[in-house]
Amino acid sequence: NLLVLGTQDKRRIFAIRRGDVVYVGTTDTTYEPGAEVWPTIERADVEYLLEPLSRHFTCGDFQLSDVCGAWAGLRPLIADPTKKNPSELSRRDELLRGPLGVLSVAGGKLTGYRGMARRVLESVAEQLGRDIPERGEEPPLPGGDFDGELEPLAAGLQQRHGVDETTAARVARLFGVEADQVLALGAQPLFPGSRCVVGEVRWAVEVEGAVTLEDMLYRRTRLPLYGLDSYAAIEPLANAMAEALAWDHTERQRQIDAAKHRLDDDLGFQT
Repeated sequence: NLLVLGTQDKRRIFAIRRGDVVYVGTTDTTYEPGAEVWPTIERADVEYLLEPLSRHFTCGDFQLSDVCGAWAGLRPLIADPTKKNPSELSRRDELLRGPLGVLSVAGGKLTGYRGMARRVLESVAEQLGRDIPERGEEPPLPGGDFDGELEPLAAGLQQRHGVDETTAARVARLFGVEADQVLALGAQPLFPGSRCVVGEVRWAVEVEGAVTLEDMLYRRTRLPLYGLDSYAAIEPLANAMAEALAWDHTERQRQIDAAKHRLDDDLGFQT
Protein backbone atom coordinates (compact mmCIF):
# COMPACT_ATOMS: atom_id res chain seq x y z
CA ASN A 1 0.00 0.00 0.00
CA LEU A 2 3.00 2.35 -0.19
CA LEU A 3 4.07 4.12 -3.37
CA VAL A 4 7.24 6.19 -3.70
CA LEU A 5 6.91 9.08 -6.14
CA GLY A 6 9.51 11.40 -7.63
CA THR A 7 9.21 15.18 -7.37
CA GLN A 8 10.44 17.77 -9.83
CA ASP A 9 13.37 18.67 -7.55
CA LYS A 10 14.52 15.01 -7.48
CA ARG A 11 13.24 14.25 -3.98
CA ARG A 12 11.06 11.29 -3.07
CA ILE A 13 7.66 11.45 -1.43
CA PHE A 14 5.31 8.64 -0.45
CA ALA A 15 1.62 7.90 -0.90
CA ILE A 16 0.06 5.46 1.56
CA ARG A 17 -3.51 4.24 1.58
CA ARG A 18 -5.21 4.37 4.97
CA GLY A 19 -8.79 3.14 4.81
CA ASP A 20 -10.83 5.49 2.62
CA VAL A 21 -8.07 8.05 2.17
CA VAL A 22 -4.49 8.28 0.92
CA TYR A 23 -1.99 10.38 2.78
CA VAL A 24 0.98 11.93 1.03
CA GLY A 25 4.22 13.40 2.32
CA THR A 26 6.55 14.78 3.21
CA THR A 27 7.83 18.25 2.46
CA ASP A 28 11.25 19.37 3.57
CA THR A 29 11.37 23.15 3.79
CA THR A 30 12.92 25.60 6.21
CA TYR A 31 10.29 27.12 8.50
CA GLU A 32 11.11 30.74 9.23
CA PRO A 33 8.42 32.00 11.67
CA GLY A 34 9.80 30.11 14.69
CA ALA A 35 9.26 27.04 16.85
CA GLU A 36 5.47 27.03 16.84
CA VAL A 37 3.45 24.18 18.28
CA TRP A 38 1.14 24.35 15.25
CA PRO A 39 3.20 25.48 12.24
CA THR A 40 1.16 26.88 9.38
CA ILE A 41 0.42 24.49 6.53
CA GLU A 42 1.64 26.43 3.52
CA ARG A 43 -0.28 26.33 0.24
CA ALA A 44 3.00 25.94 -1.68
CA ASP A 45 3.85 22.78 0.27
CA VAL A 46 0.45 21.24 -0.47
CA GLU A 47 0.75 22.05 -4.17
CA TYR A 48 4.26 20.56 -4.13
CA LEU A 49 2.81 17.24 -2.92
CA LEU A 50 -0.16 17.27 -5.30
CA GLU A 51 1.92 17.82 -8.44
CA PRO A 52 3.53 14.35 -8.54
CA LEU A 53 0.16 12.73 -7.78
CA SER A 54 -1.29 14.32 -10.90
CA ARG A 55 1.65 13.03 -12.96
CA HIS A 56 1.67 9.48 -11.62
CA PHE A 57 -2.06 8.73 -11.35
CA THR A 58 -4.59 8.63 -14.18
CA CYS A 59 -7.62 9.87 -12.24
CA GLY A 60 -7.10 13.49 -13.24
CA ASP A 61 -5.41 16.56 -11.82
CA PHE A 62 -5.55 16.83 -8.05
CA GLN A 63 -6.78 20.13 -6.62
CA LEU A 64 -6.49 21.76 -3.21
CA SER A 65 -10.17 21.01 -2.68
CA ASP A 66 -9.41 17.27 -2.88
CA VAL A 67 -7.50 17.46 0.41
CA CYS A 68 -9.71 16.42 3.33
CA GLY A 69 -7.10 16.58 6.09
CA ALA A 70 -3.61 17.96 6.64
CA TRP A 71 -1.01 18.30 9.35
CA ALA A 72 2.47 19.73 9.76
CA GLY A 73 5.25 19.57 12.30
CA LEU A 74 8.77 20.85 12.85
CA ARG A 75 11.85 18.66 12.77
CA PRO A 76 14.74 20.06 14.86
CA LEU A 77 17.77 19.38 12.67
CA ILE A 78 21.32 20.32 13.60
CA ALA A 79 22.44 23.34 11.60
CA ASP A 80 25.28 22.98 9.12
CA PRO A 81 26.49 26.20 7.45
CA THR A 82 27.91 24.20 4.53
CA LYS A 83 24.46 22.88 3.57
CA LYS A 84 22.02 25.13 1.73
CA ASN A 85 19.15 22.69 1.22
CA PRO A 86 17.19 21.31 4.23
CA SER A 87 17.18 17.88 2.56
CA GLU A 88 20.98 17.79 2.87
CA LEU A 89 20.99 18.20 6.66
CA SER A 90 21.71 15.14 8.76
CA ARG A 91 18.82 13.51 10.64
CA ARG A 92 21.15 12.15 13.31
CA ASP A 93 20.93 13.14 16.95
CA GLU A 94 23.85 14.41 19.02
CA LEU A 95 24.58 14.66 22.73
CA LEU A 96 26.10 17.98 23.76
CA ARG A 97 27.65 18.53 27.18
CA GLY A 98 27.74 22.09 28.51
CA PRO A 99 30.51 23.59 30.66
CA LEU A 100 28.60 22.74 33.86
CA GLY A 101 27.98 19.16 32.78
CA VAL A 102 24.40 19.64 31.58
CA LEU A 103 23.52 17.28 28.73
CA SER A 104 21.41 18.42 25.78
CA VAL A 105 20.03 16.27 22.98
CA ALA A 106 19.92 17.94 19.57
CA GLY A 107 18.43 16.70 16.32
CA GLY A 108 17.11 13.18 15.96
CA LYS A 109 13.63 11.79 15.36
CA LEU A 110 10.85 10.76 17.70
CA THR A 111 11.12 7.17 16.48
CA GLY A 112 14.66 7.02 17.88
CA TYR A 113 13.78 8.25 21.37
CA ARG A 114 14.71 5.01 23.12
CA GLY A 115 18.19 4.99 21.61
CA MET A 116 18.67 8.64 22.55
CA ALA A 117 17.51 7.98 26.11
CA ARG A 118 19.95 5.08 26.43
CA ARG A 119 22.87 7.21 25.27
CA VAL A 120 21.92 9.91 27.78
CA LEU A 121 21.91 7.33 30.59
CA GLU A 122 25.27 5.94 29.49
CA SER A 123 26.80 9.41 29.37
CA VAL A 124 25.46 10.35 32.82
CA ALA A 125 26.63 7.03 34.29
CA GLU A 126 30.11 7.57 32.85
CA GLN A 127 30.25 11.09 34.28
CA LEU A 128 29.20 9.83 37.73
CA GLY A 129 31.40 6.74 37.61
CA ARG A 130 28.45 4.39 37.97
CA ASP A 131 27.31 1.29 36.13
CA ILE A 132 23.92 0.84 34.52
CA PRO A 133 22.22 -2.49 33.78
CA GLU A 134 22.95 -4.21 30.51
CA ARG A 135 20.38 -3.54 27.84
CA GLY A 136 17.78 -6.30 27.86
CA GLU A 137 14.81 -6.94 25.64
CA GLU A 138 12.98 -3.68 25.06
CA PRO A 139 9.46 -3.67 26.49
CA PRO A 140 6.68 -3.09 23.96
CA LEU A 141 4.84 0.19 23.73
CA PRO A 142 1.40 0.29 25.40
CA GLY A 143 -0.87 -2.14 23.58
CA GLY A 144 2.00 -3.58 21.54
CA ASP A 145 2.48 -6.86 23.37
CA PHE A 146 1.41 -9.12 20.48
CA ASP A 147 2.84 -10.51 17.26
CA GLY A 148 1.82 -7.49 15.19
CA GLU A 149 -0.85 -9.28 13.18
CA LEU A 150 -3.83 -6.92 13.26
CA GLU A 151 -6.37 -9.02 11.36
CA PRO A 152 -6.75 -11.77 14.01
CA LEU A 153 -6.83 -9.11 16.72
CA ALA A 154 -9.60 -7.21 14.91
CA ALA A 155 -11.57 -10.41 14.23
CA GLY A 156 -11.53 -11.21 17.94
CA LEU A 157 -12.81 -7.72 18.76
CA GLN A 158 -15.72 -8.23 16.37
CA GLN A 159 -16.70 -11.45 18.08
CA ARG A 160 -16.32 -10.23 21.65
CA HIS A 161 -17.80 -6.75 21.33
CA GLY A 162 -20.16 -6.95 18.36
CA VAL A 163 -18.55 -4.09 16.42
CA ASP A 164 -18.36 -3.99 12.63
CA GLU A 165 -15.24 -4.85 10.65
CA THR A 166 -14.21 -1.24 9.99
CA THR A 167 -14.50 -0.23 13.65
CA ALA A 168 -12.67 -3.34 14.84
CA ALA A 169 -9.79 -2.72 12.42
CA ARG A 170 -9.49 0.94 13.42
CA VAL A 171 -9.55 0.28 17.18
CA ALA A 172 -7.08 -2.61 16.83
CA ARG A 173 -4.67 -0.37 14.90
CA LEU A 174 -4.93 2.44 17.45
CA PHE A 175 -4.85 0.46 20.70
CA GLY A 176 -3.40 -2.99 20.03
CA VAL A 177 -4.15 -5.44 22.84
CA GLU A 178 -5.63 -2.60 24.91
CA ALA A 179 -8.51 -2.44 22.43
CA ASP A 180 -10.58 -4.89 24.49
CA GLN A 181 -10.42 -2.55 27.48
CA VAL A 182 -11.33 0.42 25.29
CA LEU A 183 -14.38 -1.28 23.79
CA ALA A 184 -15.45 -2.53 27.22
CA LEU A 185 -15.90 1.14 28.16
CA GLY A 186 -18.32 1.64 25.28
CA ALA A 187 -18.43 -0.09 21.89
CA GLN A 188 -21.28 2.00 20.46
CA PRO A 189 -20.51 4.75 17.90
CA LEU A 190 -20.05 8.23 19.33
CA PHE A 191 -22.89 9.30 17.02
CA PRO A 192 -24.67 7.54 14.12
CA GLY A 193 -22.17 6.80 11.36
CA SER A 194 -19.15 7.82 13.44
CA ARG A 195 -15.81 5.98 13.13
CA CYS A 196 -15.14 6.79 16.79
CA VAL A 197 -16.62 4.76 19.66
CA VAL A 198 -17.63 6.00 23.11
CA GLY A 199 -14.96 3.92 24.80
CA GLU A 200 -12.19 5.89 23.07
CA VAL A 201 -13.32 9.08 24.78
CA ARG A 202 -13.55 7.49 28.22
CA TRP A 203 -10.18 5.77 27.78
CA ALA A 204 -8.52 9.01 26.69
CA VAL A 205 -9.86 10.90 29.71
CA GLU A 206 -9.72 8.23 32.41
CA VAL A 207 -6.51 6.41 31.43
CA GLU A 208 -4.47 8.74 29.22
CA GLY A 209 -5.33 12.03 30.92
CA ALA A 210 -6.78 13.98 27.98
CA VAL A 211 -8.20 17.33 29.14
CA THR A 212 -8.81 19.34 25.94
CA LEU A 213 -11.06 18.75 22.95
CA GLU A 214 -8.23 19.60 20.57
CA ASP A 215 -6.10 16.87 22.14
CA MET A 216 -8.98 14.41 21.90
CA LEU A 217 -9.48 15.16 18.21
CA TYR A 218 -5.89 15.16 17.00
CA ARG A 219 -3.92 12.86 19.26
CA ARG A 220 -6.51 10.45 20.67
CA THR A 221 -9.14 9.78 18.00
CA ARG A 222 -6.87 11.18 15.22
CA LEU A 223 -9.93 11.91 13.10
CA PRO A 224 -8.57 15.12 11.49
CA LEU A 225 -5.38 13.38 10.38
CA TYR A 226 -7.37 11.25 7.97
CA GLY A 227 -10.29 13.55 7.16
CA LEU A 228 -12.78 11.40 9.06
CA ASP A 229 -15.95 13.31 10.11
CA SER A 230 -13.88 15.73 12.20
CA TYR A 231 -16.38 18.59 12.27
CA ALA A 232 -19.32 16.27 12.90
CA ALA A 233 -17.47 14.72 15.85
CA ILE A 234 -16.73 17.99 17.66
CA GLU A 235 -20.05 18.46 19.47
CA PRO A 236 -20.50 14.78 20.51
CA LEU A 237 -16.90 14.66 21.72
CA ALA A 238 -17.38 17.90 23.63
CA ASN A 239 -20.55 16.53 25.26
CA ALA A 240 -18.79 13.34 26.34
CA MET A 241 -15.78 15.23 27.69
CA ALA A 242 -17.98 17.80 29.43
CA GLU A 243 -19.69 14.99 31.31
CA ALA A 244 -16.42 13.26 32.20
CA LEU A 245 -14.56 16.43 33.21
CA ALA A 246 -17.47 18.44 34.64
CA TRP A 247 -17.20 21.30 32.15
CA ASP A 248 -19.80 24.03 32.46
CA HIS A 249 -21.48 25.53 29.39
CA THR A 250 -18.87 28.27 29.03
CA GLU A 251 -15.92 25.87 29.12
CA ARG A 252 -17.64 23.45 26.75
CA GLN A 253 -18.20 26.23 24.21
CA ARG A 254 -14.63 27.49 24.59
CA GLN A 255 -13.31 24.01 23.82
CA ILE A 256 -15.60 23.70 20.77
CA ASP A 257 -14.54 27.09 19.40
CA ALA A 258 -10.84 26.26 19.84
CA ALA A 259 -11.20 22.90 18.07
CA LYS A 260 -13.11 24.41 15.14
CA HIS A 261 -10.52 27.16 14.83
CA ARG A 262 -7.76 24.55 14.70
CA LEU A 263 -9.52 22.57 11.96
CA ASP A 264 -10.23 25.73 9.96
CA ASP A 265 -6.57 26.77 10.17
CA ASP A 266 -5.30 23.38 9.03
CA LEU A 267 -7.33 23.61 5.81
CA GLY A 268 -6.83 27.35 5.41
CA PHE A 269 -4.65 26.82 2.33
CA GLN A 270 -7.81 25.95 0.38
CA THR A 271 -9.11 29.53 0.50
